[in-house]
Amino acid sequence: MNGIKVTYDNYNRIEETDLAKLSSYSDGIEYNYLGSIILNINPLIFSEIVKDSKSSEIEFGEYPQTEVSEELSKKLESIHNTQTVSSPEKIEPINERYTTYSYVIKKVPVLTNISYSHEILNNSFRSCKVFLYNGEKYLRYKNKKNGNIRWIKIEPLRWKVDREKNELRSVKAFVNGALENYLYDASTWDYGLAYITSVRMSNDKTHKYLNDVMLANILQTVSIKKIVKYQSFEDLKRIIKDNRFFDCFHDFGTIEFEGPALSTRQKESISSMLGRKITKSFKEEKKEEEKFSKFKLIEAKEKAEDKKEIDRRYKDVLSKINDLKNAIAALEMEKGNSSRILNRLYSSIVVPDEVLIVTVGDHREFNPEFVPLLKYIDLSQVDIKNLKLSHHDLSETNIHFDPQEIYQKDLSYSKLSDENVSWKSFDGVNLTGANIEMEKDSYDLDKAIIDENTKLPVSNSKTL
Repeated sequence: MNGIKVTYDNYNRIEETDLAKLSSYSDGIEYNYLGSIILNINPLIFSEIVKDSKSSEIEFGEYPQTEVSEELSKKLESIHNTQTVSSPEKIEPINERYTTYSYVIKKVPVLTNISYSHEILNNSFRSCKVFLYNGEKYLRYKNKKNGNIRWIKIEPLRWKVDREKNELRSVKAFVNGALENYLYDASTWDYGLAYITSVRMSNDKTHKYLNDVMLANILQTVSIKKIVKYQSFEDLKRIIKDNRFFDCFHDFGTIEFEGPALSTRQKESISSMLGRKITKSFKEEKKEEEKFSKFKLIEAKEKAEDKKEIDRRYKDVLSKINDLKNAIAALEMEKGNSSRILNRLYSSIVVPDEVLIVTVGDHREFNPEFVPLLKYIDLSQVDIKNLKLSHHDLSETNIHFDPQEIYQKDLSYSKLSDENVSWKSFDGVNLTGANIEMEKDSYDLDKAIIDENTKLPVSNSKTL
């Protein structure tokens, strides 16, 4: 495959997988060549496989490795042979297969003496199905010589990483070498000579098998995606021209181009430059107006949800306020201790700011629904910055504020008690028509805006 080449190390004998053992010995040929498989990988693909991992070993690809226990093997075979549509447990065949070399011995009669024959080994492929059981994958392997069935579990392959050479070396051996013809020449006995045995491994056959068959086995469950970012159509063409190695992805990878939207003709041009074998996709950046529109949509949705919650809370508080209004009206109609009961209600009701305060133009003000009941509402924690307080009787409320921070420093036609403002400056504050007779401690009243209707404290000499 483009991008990955396979070699092997016949000097590095290592532990083999169970499937490698079976394929080596179970057909009657005792041939124990087993060594490391080495993947020599294009640097671009190597970087996508290894990514930012600092580990000396990684998992990459899958292969049948471990023979299951005798108990599980019998169970899998029983389910495989007897399952029906209504069976409680099922083994499902999936679209994966693993291919190994198979060695078959054929007897060829010797024409000079029919009582003797040559025994010749022929190489052939073994292709085995993969089955899914309880979320795990298994290969069903049948021994051609004795008919025994073996079940091998498919597991991730582990590789040692060589970052300098862009290579992966298998931790276990999972394939045996390919043999040349094996000859047992019985005809020589006629001449009193010992039998002749000839077995040797073929480098050419092994390399061909590894690169044409084994690599496809390893990569059949692998998918690599390379993201290529570009700024314009011309920029993308330059990237492709400067990086001819992109075609190494065509066997098992996908290239995703991420950048400004391209026309159909431009996409066709890019496809022709890459070649039809390469799987590709285009992820187009959204235009600024589309991003803004989406943002506005999300913002509007959030505001709608917030408004819905505020409306719910508003209705809940309003219901309580209405109940309070009715209770106050009933008390006022009674004689006796009604005043004492009403006084206990002062500043006792908690109303959330988002319900109590509304925004009007460039300022904030009390919701008109609650203005008649301000003395019964707890105003001690109200944020007074830019809050309009003119034309309100606040003398029986527990609101406390700095006149310099309220909306336009305007207290015109308002009424205050000594509890509302303490040790604060009235410099520049509009007190037209206001009644602050009960105020005792604040100062700069001589700098306030007043008229003939303003009611100031009887004596106040605290001016600065």
